[in-house]
Amino acid sequence: GPVDTLWIESMNTTLDDNKLLTLLSGERIMMTNQVSLLFEVEDLSQASPATVSRAGMIYLNVEDIGWWPMVTSWLNDPNSRKREDAVLTQTLAAMFDKFMQQCLEFRRRECRELVSTAPLTSVQGTMNLYDCLGTPENGVSPSEGEGYVPMIEMTFLFSLIWSVGATLDEDSRKKFDMFLRELDSRF
Repeated sequence: GPVDTLWIESMNTTLDDNKLLTLLSGERIMMTNQVSLLFEVEDLSQASPATVSRAGMIYLNVEDIGWWPMVTSWLNDPNSRKREDAVLTQTLAAMFDKFMQQCLEFRRRECRELVSTAPLTSVQGTMNLYDCLGTPENGVSPSEGEGYVPMIEMTFLFSLIWSVGATLDEDSRKKFDMFLRELDSRF
């Protein structure tokens, strides 16, 4: 999110060479040279010139990075069962690799959206839907034996269809349907 003006102004002495953190109580804590602070913010529109001059900036354009780092982070989430299940992680990575970029490109080139959505939003939607639907309660469980990988794949495809294809108009949905049928013969 954006920088909170009051909070970041109180951090100015920490950000400069003094590395002195002043708490609301008035207590001062000297940071060692080994301490570095990293803030990830949406923008610096609310920050003062004094704050901006003390901060080193790294600008990462979403278009340059793409969606894959977000998926990698999602697959390696330490609070998720995906990290502990190599079959699940490998299958999902393969499905993202096989389908996502092609579907996003097809939507951009060949389809009309009722409400325009950014590629990252569609990827996030796919991950959110999969998190909701890809549960043992819905049959996505290693206890399914040989049916486990197909259930992962079908749940992924359902999530992909209802995120990437969710905002398409009726004619574009038909095109998207045919495109997916060409990519995967299971349909």
